[in-house]
Amino acid sequence: MELKVGNIIYSLTGGEPTHKYIIDRVTKTQAIYGYGSGSIKFKIESTGGFVERVGGNGFRVHYKIETPELKEEFERLCLISKLQYNTNFNKLSKSKLELMVKILESEE
Repeated sequence: MELKVGNIIYSLTGGEPTHKYIIDRVTKTQAIYGYGSGSIKFKIESTGGFVERVGGNGFRVHYKIETPELKEEFERLCLISKLQYNTNFNKLSKSKLELMVKILESEE
């Protein structure tokens, strides 16, 4: 598949999506996210949904084109992160904490 403007790419670390990139522009050989020194370039052709970064940073990070499952997992991980870092559990009442525990236990 050839990448196009608007395609969404996820970086995968440990098999989990960690960052989301929307392709801003394409050339004959590259699909590019961002502008200037902050841009990331990918080869325009993907293989099995995976995309190769041009001039990578030396780390073994995989990039993959968005699928419904990958999008769902990324959104789920974002919610977990938001809950972890944006919730001051010390300010929650006992009844709210008990309700959260009850909800979480029902999911097991």
